[in-house]
Amino acid sequence: MRLTQAKIERIRRINAQTIHLELGLIDEALYRIKPGQTLLARLVDASGEPLAWDPYLREQWWPLGMTGQNTLLVERPANPRYEPGQYVSLLGPIGEPYRFSQRAKNILLIAYDADPTPLTIMLTWLLRNQLNVTLVLLGRARHYGTDHLSAEVEVIRGEDGLEWDDMVMTLGWADQLYAVVAPDDERQNFKALLDMLLDRKVVIPQRFAYGIFQPPTVCGTGACFACALRMSNSSRPRLTCTDGPAFDLLNVRLD
Repeated sequence: MRLTQAKIERIRRINAQTIHLELGLIDEALYRIKPGQTLLARLVDASGEPLAWDPYLREQWWPLGMTGQNTLLVERPANPRYEPGQYVSLLGPIGEPYRFSQRAKNILLIAYDADPTPLTIMLTWLLRNQLNVTLVLLGRARHYGTDHLSAEVEVIRGEDGLEWDDMVMTLGWADQLYAVVAPDDERQNFKALLDMLLDRKVVIPQRFAYGIFQPPTVCGTGACFACALRMSNSSRPRLTCTDGPAFDLLNVRLD
């Protein structure tokens, strides 16, 4: 993990809620950043001084990967404070990449009342590796525009709760599942998701259902334990910033 500085070269709106930031002057250490690894970012001036202290903590940015012009593409909620020419202080990479079973052919992605960005950033990698992908958008995630996504991605817009048409068939089709939920109470929301899976699927094997946890990240190094998760299979907590962000939901204590 390194502290570096980049510059916003271009901004492109991809839907009503979301933009892509193209960052130049990227440190070579970030060229090999992988889906699932994130950056802790703060807008700064050319000398590296913060433009503002609100928010106080650095923001967690989700990179899509490098472009052919040696710029780094990042997906962010649309915000008028982003402008081309601004400098960004970056700390990272944070966390571990997403991991997929070698036997997995069908990947199910579920966004429940949450921004699906932590899921959509893996789509290019999944399609490049010839995996079949279904993206289910539930609750407020239904409003996420998907016209910019590849036609190879099946998109299902469900209900306000954890239901959608033919959900039993979709769950049976999936070899592996990744999900994001509303951050207001991640553990309870992931518990609701896991309970739904247990009700609809006869057996939930290990390494099938992964939750992508997004607690506020304070240090990014594992020193403060602010992002610690209690595990059901170990007395040692796991840290979202160093071991995450994705964890097998069967191994996380969600009570």
